[in-house]
Amino acid sequence: MAGYSKVYFIGNEGKDGLNDIYLEIWQGEGDKRWYEAKYDEEKLNRIGSISSVVPSGIDDPNGLLDACIAFAPELFEDCPSLSNVSKELENQNMLDFSTGRHIPEEWDSLREEARQVFDKIPLYAADIVPYNQYTVGEKH
Repeated sequence: MAGYSKVYFIGNEGKDGLNDIYLEIWQGEGDKRWYEAKYDEEKLNRIGSISSVVPSGIDDPNGLLDACIAFAPELFEDCPSLSNVSKELENQNMLDFSTGRHIPEEWDSLREEARQVFDKIPLYAADIVPYNQYTVGEKH
């Protein structure tokens, strides 16, 4: 069985939190964890046809960073390795770090170049829980 457990949001930060959300990254759980994106394609475009990113493992600290690079490369446009990686992935629809297939050799370099940018991205997260668990203690 598989399902979604968390959603990450990228947008513009305002005084009251995040607004103008232009990217949602949905975290799925099953035999493996995966990420997929839903977003305003007028503001961002993914690398090639990448529709899912599978991290090397469930606790991979690079999983979300890898997903952000794949789904929002414009945010990392100053990274020198991005152009070559994008060209290499233009016909791929999945990045699977758990198997290592179709991962460009320059990905590790790109990941390191992207870390400082990633740390500055207005990124928010929300766990997906049943409504009755979320509202425990609230008066209706």
